[in-house]
Amino acid sequence: MKDIDRSSTTNLYTQIYEGIRQDIESGDLVAGEKLTPIRRLAHELHVSRNTVEMAYQQLLTEGFVKSRTGSGYVVNDVEFMRVKFGEAFPAASSVVPKGTSIEAVFAEDPYNTKSDTPYDFTYGDRSPKSFPSRTWRLLTDEVLETVGGRTAQYGNAWGEPGLRIEIARWLRRTRSVDCTADQIVILPGTQPAVDSILTLFNSQFDIVGMEDPGYRGVRDVFRNRGFTVVPLPAAIGGEMEPNVHFTDALQASNAKLVFLTPSVQFPTGSLMPILTRIRTLRWAMDNDAFIIEDDYCREFLYSDRPLQTLQSMDTDGRVIYLGTMSKMLSPALRVSYMVLPQRLMSRWKRAHEQYYCPVPWLTQEVLRLYMARGYWTRNTRRVTAEYEAIHALVMESLDREMGDRIDILGGTAGLYLLVRTKDGRTQEELIRLAAQQDVRVYPTRLYCMQSMHGMDGYVLLGFSAIEKENVAEGIRRLRVAWFGEDSGQAT
Repeated sequence: MKDIDRSSTTNLYTQIYEGIRQDIESGDLVAGEKLTPIRRLAHELHVSRNTVEMAYQQLLTEGFVKSRTGSGYVVNDVEFMRVKFGEAFPAASSVVPKGTSIEAVFAEDPYNTKSDTPYDFTYGDRSPKSFPSRTWRLLTDEVLETVGGRTAQYGNAWGEPGLRIEIARWLRRTRSVDCTADQIVILPGTQPAVDSILTLFNSQFDIVGMEDPGYRGVRDVFRNRGFTVVPLPAAIGGEMEPNVHFTDALQASNAKLVFLTPSVQFPTGSLMPILTRIRTLRWAMDNDAFIIEDDYCREFLYSDRPLQTLQSMDTDGRVIYLGTMSKMLSPALRVSYMVLPQRLMSRWKRAHEQYYCPVPWLTQEVLRLYMARGYWTRNTRRVTAEYEAIHALVMESLDREMGDRIDILGGTAGLYLLVRTKDGRTQEELIRLAAQQDVRVYPTRLYCMQSMHGMDGYVLLGFSAIEKENVAEGIRRLRVAWFGEDSGQAT
């Protein structure tokens, strides 16, 4: 090995370890060859025996050498190690090439949906300007100053009691959800919530029903867990008559669990009629089944008063209620909640008694203060008003620019709507043409399980992240992309 460098910031035993390791990897030391005895190497390098012994122990721990009684340390067969493990441990220089940005490394990542265009009509993300950064920072500082020993402890397995109390109060006051704080579980999103619910069911016997079209992210959770998913046709067009196709399919499904978005159906934006809600609850009671009610977007209703939640109508403990903080605060916080019916709580406790809450304690405590001091209520009013104004601008711009040349599905609720041209062009063509004008709209085909159910040709146009000042220009560019430079509504 090369001499050690006493001026280096790398400690002596590490230099010895790295030098011998390099000799082994380069072949200067071969399998079966003895290492220099500890006493002699310490004398040659003018270091203590403990320093050399620490280096040898590290080599032994990592498998580069082995210890033989009476023979000291002997080089191991690293060719075998290289063949067996070499591909699994790439050199650090190949993980992020020198001079390459992180953005460039992950540019082809299918989960990288970042867009540079200001005319990105995505759904789900929020505008960076919308997060209450100053208030959140002040509350975080306050929590850290008064935390005591909490940062060194595991939190409550179901979520911090104080936050669960605040959520229970808010749900009772604003959504008529009948629950106590001990029924609430804090989780990092809808998909983890659904995944945890599935631990209470058996994929070998229990069938899951789901609206079609519906939220693909949850459908993937069901399938990844090995459950058979039966499509239940959602109403298209927002009519408030009972959806007999849905209820007939539900009765024939043999499902023990269904996932629904009754307040704002995703992605059609329709509301589940009251009679369909009653029939769905009756089905659950008659079939000893359960309903997951995802109330993800309840505050954003622009022309209808919200109907009762299924949970508030449930008299038999059949509804598992889900909600999220993403739409009002930020999806980056990864905070959602679940309200378990009393009849499932003992099963949940048995299945999750060794689990810890996956949402950081600090995030939960800051959110508790944010709710307890009224910031959440004020923020909800502000965000609702902002999105109501953006929604009105989107609808006005679509009418002005394209008028009766397009069909709009939804538009009365949620943070998105669906649009198609009346000339019958495909989703793919509309998306491609929009991109030529630096506008991003999104396909709806991926939300459908069996067929397009009357949604063929519709693209999703979200407005949760686009800045208000870019809406009108974005819609104008869409009109240019789809219909050319002729301005305004066709007559």
